[in-house]
Amino acid sequence: MEIKEITVHCTNDGKEYKAALGSTLKELSDKVCKTVTDEKTGVVYDVIAALVENRVWSLDSLFMNDVEDLQFIGYNRMEGRRTYIRSLCFVLQCAVRDLFPEKVLLIDHHIPSGLYCELQEPGKIEDGKPKAYFIKDEDIDLIKEKMKDIIAKDLPFSRTRMKMEEACKIFRSNNQPMKADLQESIGTFSCNVYSLDGKFDSFHGPLIPSTGYIKVFDLIGVGNGMCLQLPMMNDFSKVMPIRRQTKIAATLKDYSNWCSIIGIRGIGTLNNAIKAGKATDLINLAESLHERSYAHIADMIYENRSTKKIVMIAGPSSSGKTSSSLRIALQCKVLGLTPKVIELDNYFVDRDRTPKDENGDYDFESLYAMDLEFLNM
Repeated sequence: MEIKEITVHCTNDGKEYKAALGSTLKELSDKVCKTVTDEKTGVVYDVIAALVENRVWSLDSLFMNDVEDLQFIGYNRMEGRRTYIRSLCFVLQCAVRDLFPEKVLLIDHHIPSGLYCELQEPGKIEDGKPKAYFIKDEDIDLIKEKMKDIIAKDLPFSRTRMKMEEACKIFRSNNQPMKADLQESIGTFSCNVYSLDGKFDSFHGPLIPSTGYIKVFDLIGVGNGMCLQLPMMNDFSKVMPIRRQTKIAATLKDYSNWCSIIGIRGIGTLNNAIKAGKATDLINLAESLHERSYAHIADMIYENRSTKKIVMIAGPSSSGKTSSSLRIALQCKVLGLTPKVIELDNYFVDRDRTPKDENGDYDFESLYAMDLEFLNM
């Protein structure tokens, strides 16, 4: 019987290849492109995923049609990093389920060194949120060794298309009600469910082919939980260094606690609240919280008015710095102060005068991206 072939154009080398209909991307990668080289740094990375027509695909995906634009990618690409991180999180999930079957792993939020994680005790509520289990150093050592064991076995990540009701039943049996709520709120007939060593989970994106692709990670204790340390972006052989940013960590923790208190523990519960007509209530509640915070900041400014004359607000682009400064100024006026808001957005130099970083990109964080002469007038 004649094997049908399709044509694939690989942008990594600009060549066209023939691939058997129904063969995997990994089969072609093993033949023509096992590694990729970063154009800026020259660092070589293993191929862990692919972009097919600019959409990220896992290497176990099948060729079913001709492909005009295929690019194999490594950890140096954003899509590759996310694929690696999702897979590493699944390995952590499996290790925790083996060692602490009565606990639930919560991968809560990013911190400068990686992902902040907690273990929670299902069914136990404390101050409106699930009770956290204090992770001891010996617990972290056990989890880390279990993860290394799973990685050393080079176990495959398997993907199955499953009916939504069946998937939600699995998630609830795993003490993952938020994941079940999310799938139900999306309202699709079916969803992708991944399995690893008999454990099931879902992810909003592909995974790497097997655990053996994971080379670099670490676990360290942070607060009541732990940090899953990720590889550095510019040096895959090392994990991100520990950086103590207590204010950011405290803010993220407050955010997580607040979401739990108001009953929004994930996108699924948020979707259900919106469907139930509670969107306006949630917005008003969030606005009230912000206003209390602005008033508290204004109180601190007033108390220190004799010694502190300048208040600076920092944050990434579009994070709400200008809006916050205007609302804080309004709260200061309530206390009898007469603040002057200086918006730095009004002092950027023209684009042709904006300095560039070492990669040749515009560096808007540079002091010299500002018109200092105009600012000092």
